[in-house]
Amino acid sequence: MDSSYAYVYFVKGISETDETKDGKLVQLNYPFYSGETRLVGASTYRRLKEDFPDRLKGGIVQQENLLYVVNEVYHRLKKEIVTLPELDRYTTSRFENVRQFVVGGLLKPDHETESSVNDLTSKVFILQEQVRRLERAL
Repeated sequence: MDSSYAYVYFVKGISETDETKDGKLVQLNYPFYSGETRLVGASTYRRLKEDFPDRLKGGIVQQENLLYVVNEVYHRLKKEIVTLPELDRYTTSRFENVRQFVVGGLLKPDHETESSVNDLTSKVFILQEQVRRLERAL
């Protein structure tokens, strides 16, 4: 079963000034940079894949693989966070919130239910978006 998330590598960036295949400006909250790997919503992935099929690789994450992908994203974010010159209070709080789920070096949800995995994924997704916001501000 598909989850609500996709894991994507951007071969070529997509910005707010790019046009979709039907000639309209793409609707984005922020650009996606070439070489960037990130977790995105499944609907965002479908839309981008339809309009820019040659610019991204990846796919919708199966629910049974979601925790594995979330751990990959979390460990990548940990490395990125230490390279930021400073963290704001909100990002620090989000990071601490996610870090409380680390057991033996891996993220573990409160319970082994789909709902708990999705909740943890949401927390990591929000942390990722906050880190990306800080990186764009540099």
